[in-house]
This record gives sequence, structure tokens and C-alpha cells, in this order.
Amino acid sequence: MLISRAIMGAALMAGFKISGSEIHGHAVRGGSAHAIVTYGKNAGSPLIRTGDADVLIGMEMLEAARMIRYLKRGGVALVSKLKVVPINSMLRNDRYPSEDEVAQIFSRRTDKFFLLDVEKAAERFGGKRLSNSVLYGAFSVAIDNGIDMKSFEMALLENVPKGTEEANLAAFREGRRLIMSYDV
Repeated sequence: MLISRAIMGAALMAGFKISGSEIHGHAVRGGSAHAIVTYGKNAGSPLIRTGDADVLIGMEMLEAARMIRYLKRGGVALVSKLKVVPINSMLRNDRYPSEDEVAQIFSRRTDKFFLLDVEKAAERFGGKRLSNSVLYGAFSVAIDNGIDMKSFEMALLENVPKGTEEANLAAFREGRRLIMSYDV
């Protein structure tokens, strides 16, 4: 939820109206969680209809693929390479899709699909808990989002635990670098 809260904070600082919703009750039991953020001159509803999302940010490959129906054609997908096999899939011996298969799923919807090794990037700055900041940094440059860098950084610092600010900023900047290396 760090990413959604930071995006909302940055958008608010940049002068936009914001709206958002979070679904995270099942995450306590190992299930998925998701958040929706809208911002602009008029933020509108915190709900996104199928095919209306400009950006999909996925912290886990399979969950991102499950949410693809919300991404508009030609939208941007920022997806972590992280694999967390759901318990019910393990019990049924279901096969987890490969990175190539996930990329094929997204290629049917967009050519702006970025599969990022955010955990590896986060490890360089202090651990996997910084993965959110890496993806948040990737979002900050993946599209023309109307939010300035200072707002992104200030919103991040307001949402991370005390004592982790520098590590999170470094991870955020690494996420920016990862996307810019794609020549967006």
C-alpha cells in the first residue's frame, strides 16, 4: 500500500485532486491486495472500470496478470519479477507461468510492459522491503504523470518508516534508473 499512498500524496502535492481505495483484508491470510488511485483536475471515482487504467503496477507477476483486465490498451504495466505461488495452486500442483508467458499475456494488451527485477534492485539498498520504493520510482518516469520529482520524493519520505528514508530514496532513484534504461 506504500505505492498507492505515496502516489496519492505526490499527486496532492502537485495540485491534483485525488481518490483512492484499498483492498487488503485478505493479504493477512496470504491472499492478494490491491489499490486503485485516480488523480487529475477531477479525480472521479476510486473505482476503475475494466480497460480504463492508464498504469498497472504489480508487486507479483501472477497477481499482475490477473489484474490485466483493468489496464487500457496501450497502457503501461510495471511488474515485478517476484513469484509467489498461491497455496491453492501448490495444493493442486498448478504450474506457475514463466516470465515469457506473463510477457505474452501483457503483449496482447500493451507494448509498454516492463518486467523488473525490483527485489534484486532493492537488495542493493537494504533489502526486499524497499521493492515498493523501486516500483514507485519506476512509475515516476514511466509515463507523463504531471507530478514533479520533488513531490514524488516528499510523498515517499512521508510514507516510509522513520530511519529508512535514505534507503527508500536510493531505491526510488534506482527504480527511475531502471525505467530510463529502457529509453522510455
